[in-house]
Amino acid sequence: MPSQQQLQQLQQQQQQQQLQQHQRQQMPPMMQQVPMGQQMQMVQQARMGQQAPLTQLQQLAKQRPPPARATVWTKSEEDRLRVLVELGTKWQAITKEFPNRTAGAIKKHYYADMKHTTWNTEEDERLIEAVKEDAESKWRRIAERVGKPAKACEKRTKELAKVAPHNPAPPPST
Repeated sequence: MPSQQQLQQLQQQQQQQQLQQHQRQQMPPMMQQVPMGQQMQMVQQARMGQQAPLTQLQQLAKQRPPPARATVWTKSEEDRLRVLVELGTKWQAITKEFPNRTAGAIKKHYYADMKHTTWNTEEDERLIEAVKEDAESKWRRIAERVGKPAKACEKRTKELAKVAPHNPAPPPST
Protein backbone atom coordinates (compact mmCIF):
# COMPACT_ATOMS: atom_id res chain seq x y z
CA MET A 1 0.00 0.00 0.00
CA PRO A 2 1.50 3.35 -1.08
CA SER A 3 1.99 5.98 1.56
CA GLN A 4 0.16 9.30 1.64
CA GLN A 5 3.27 11.10 0.35
CA GLN A 6 3.66 8.69 -2.59
CA LEU A 7 0.00 9.19 -3.52
CA GLN A 8 0.45 12.96 -3.49
CA GLN A 9 3.56 12.71 -5.69
CA LEU A 10 1.71 10.46 -8.13
CA GLN A 11 -1.23 12.86 -8.19
CA GLN A 12 1.10 15.83 -8.81
CA GLN A 13 2.79 13.98 -11.67
CA GLN A 14 -0.58 13.23 -13.26
CA GLN A 15 -1.65 16.87 -12.93
CA GLN A 16 1.64 18.03 -14.44
CA GLN A 17 1.21 15.63 -17.38
CA GLN A 18 -2.35 16.85 -17.94
CA LEU A 19 -1.16 20.46 -17.82
CA GLN A 20 1.63 19.72 -20.31
CA GLN A 21 -0.81 17.95 -22.61
CA HIS A 22 -3.20 20.91 -22.41
CA GLN A 23 -0.36 23.34 -23.11
CA ARG A 24 0.77 21.24 -26.09
CA GLN A 25 -2.74 21.39 -27.57
CA GLN A 26 -2.72 25.18 -27.25
CA MET A 27 0.60 25.51 -29.13
CA PRO A 28 1.02 26.22 -32.82
CA PRO A 29 1.27 23.04 -34.94
CA MET A 30 4.99 23.49 -35.59
CA MET A 31 5.72 23.64 -31.86
CA GLN A 32 3.57 20.57 -31.15
CA GLN A 33 6.04 18.42 -33.06
CA VAL A 34 8.92 19.40 -30.77
CA PRO A 35 9.47 16.98 -27.86
CA MET A 36 8.25 18.40 -24.54
CA GLY A 37 11.71 18.42 -22.94
CA GLN A 38 13.11 20.34 -25.89
CA GLN A 39 10.18 22.78 -25.71
CA MET A 40 10.96 23.59 -22.10
CA GLN A 41 14.64 24.03 -22.93
CA MET A 42 13.74 26.38 -25.80
CA VAL A 43 11.50 28.46 -23.55
CA GLN A 44 14.20 28.70 -20.86
CA GLN A 45 16.80 29.73 -23.44
CA ALA A 46 14.44 32.39 -24.78
CA ARG A 47 13.86 33.75 -21.27
CA MET A 48 17.61 33.96 -20.76
CA GLY A 49 17.97 35.74 -24.10
CA GLN A 50 20.14 33.02 -25.63
CA GLN A 51 18.15 32.05 -28.69
CA ALA A 52 14.60 32.80 -29.70
CA PRO A 53 12.32 29.75 -29.91
CA LEU A 54 11.30 30.87 -33.38
CA THR A 55 14.87 30.49 -34.61
CA GLN A 56 15.03 26.97 -33.24
CA LEU A 57 11.62 26.19 -34.75
CA GLN A 58 12.84 27.43 -38.10
CA GLN A 59 15.82 25.10 -37.83
CA LEU A 60 13.50 22.21 -37.00
CA ALA A 61 11.20 23.13 -39.90
CA LYS A 62 14.10 22.73 -42.32
CA GLN A 63 14.46 19.12 -41.17
CA ARG A 64 10.77 18.32 -41.73
CA PRO A 65 9.54 17.04 -45.07
CA PRO A 66 7.86 19.60 -47.32
CA PRO A 67 4.09 20.04 -47.08
CA ALA A 68 1.78 17.97 -49.26
CA ARG A 69 1.94 19.01 -52.89
CA ALA A 70 -0.93 20.10 -55.06
CA THR A 71 -1.91 17.54 -57.68
CA VAL A 72 -4.17 19.09 -60.28
CA TRP A 73 -2.75 21.86 -62.46
CA THR A 74 -5.08 24.77 -63.05
CA LYS A 75 -5.35 26.52 -66.41
CA SER A 76 -3.81 29.70 -64.94
CA GLU A 77 -0.84 27.73 -63.56
CA GLU A 78 -0.23 26.10 -66.93
CA ASP A 79 -0.48 29.46 -68.70
CA ARG A 80 1.97 31.03 -66.25
CA LEU A 81 4.37 28.09 -66.64
CA ARG A 82 4.17 28.27 -70.43
CA VAL A 83 4.94 32.01 -70.41
CA LEU A 84 7.88 31.59 -68.02
CA VAL A 85 9.40 28.83 -70.16
CA GLU A 86 8.87 30.78 -73.39
CA LEU A 87 10.59 33.81 -71.82
CA GLY A 88 13.62 31.60 -71.12
CA THR A 89 13.31 31.75 -67.35
CA LYS A 90 15.62 29.32 -65.56
CA TRP A 91 13.99 26.32 -63.88
CA GLN A 92 15.24 27.38 -60.45
CA ALA A 93 13.35 30.67 -60.77
CA ILE A 94 10.29 28.92 -62.21
CA THR A 95 10.22 26.57 -59.21
CA LYS A 96 9.98 29.56 -56.87
CA GLU A 97 6.84 30.68 -58.71
CA PHE A 98 5.11 27.41 -57.74
CA PRO A 99 5.82 26.89 -54.02
CA ASN A 100 3.46 23.90 -53.69
CA ARG A 101 5.23 21.91 -56.42
CA THR A 102 8.64 20.31 -56.67
CA ALA A 103 11.08 21.20 -59.44
CA GLY A 104 10.78 17.67 -60.80
CA ALA A 105 6.98 17.82 -60.88
CA ILE A 106 7.05 21.14 -62.71
CA LYS A 107 9.53 19.96 -65.36
CA LYS A 108 7.71 16.66 -65.83
CA HIS A 109 4.39 18.42 -66.26
CA TYR A 110 5.83 20.81 -68.80
CA TYR A 111 7.74 18.30 -70.90
CA ALA A 112 5.34 15.36 -70.62
CA ASP A 113 1.97 17.06 -70.48
CA MET A 114 2.21 20.59 -71.88
CA LYS A 115 4.98 20.96 -74.43
CA HIS A 116 3.29 18.82 -77.07
CA THR A 117 -0.32 19.63 -76.29
CA THR A 118 -0.83 22.11 -79.12
CA TRP A 119 -1.73 20.34 -82.34
CA ASN A 120 -2.59 21.93 -85.66
CA THR A 121 -4.83 20.35 -88.31
CA GLU A 122 -1.85 19.21 -90.39
CA GLU A 123 -0.40 17.31 -87.42
CA ASP A 124 -3.82 15.83 -86.65
CA GLU A 125 -4.10 14.59 -90.24
CA ARG A 126 -0.59 13.08 -90.13
CA LEU A 127 -1.48 11.39 -86.84
CA ILE A 128 -4.73 9.93 -88.17
CA GLU A 129 -2.94 8.72 -91.30
CA ALA A 130 -0.11 7.16 -89.28
CA VAL A 131 -2.59 5.37 -87.01
CA LYS A 132 -4.48 4.00 -90.05
CA GLU A 133 -1.28 2.78 -91.73
CA ASP A 134 0.38 1.21 -88.68
CA ALA A 135 -1.10 -2.29 -88.53
CA GLU A 136 0.48 -3.12 -85.18
CA SER A 137 -0.35 0.28 -83.71
CA LYS A 138 3.05 0.91 -82.19
CA TRP A 139 3.09 4.38 -80.68
CA ARG A 140 6.84 4.77 -81.10
CA ARG A 141 6.63 4.34 -84.87
CA ILE A 142 3.57 6.56 -85.08
CA ALA A 143 5.37 9.22 -83.04
CA GLU A 144 8.37 9.16 -85.39
CA ARG A 145 6.12 9.81 -88.38
CA VAL A 146 4.23 12.63 -86.66
CA GLY A 147 7.24 14.23 -84.96
CA LYS A 148 5.83 14.26 -81.44
CA PRO A 149 6.38 12.04 -78.36
CA ALA A 150 4.61 8.68 -78.29
CA LYS A 151 2.53 9.57 -75.22
CA ALA A 152 1.41 12.84 -76.82
CA CYS A 153 0.32 10.93 -79.95
CA GLU A 154 -1.57 8.38 -77.91
CA LYS A 155 -3.30 11.06 -75.87
CA ARG A 156 -4.22 13.10 -78.95
CA THR A 157 -5.61 10.04 -80.75
CA LYS A 158 -7.90 9.35 -77.82
CA GLU A 159 -9.01 13.00 -77.77
CA LEU A 160 -9.77 12.89 -81.48
CA ALA A 161 -11.72 9.66 -81.06
CA LYS A 162 -13.91 11.33 -78.41
CA VAL A 163 -14.57 14.37 -80.60
CA ALA A 164 -15.32 12.40 -83.75
CA PRO A 165 -16.48 8.89 -82.78
CA HIS A 166 -17.47 8.20 -86.38
CA ASN A 167 -13.78 8.45 -87.32
CA PRO A 168 -12.79 5.17 -89.04
CA ALA A 169 -9.38 5.14 -87.28
CA PRO A 170 -9.92 3.67 -83.80
CA PRO A 171 -7.22 4.45 -81.25
CA PRO A 172 -4.64 1.67 -81.21
CA SER A 173 -4.14 -0.34 -78.05
CA THR A 174 -0.94 0.09 -76.06
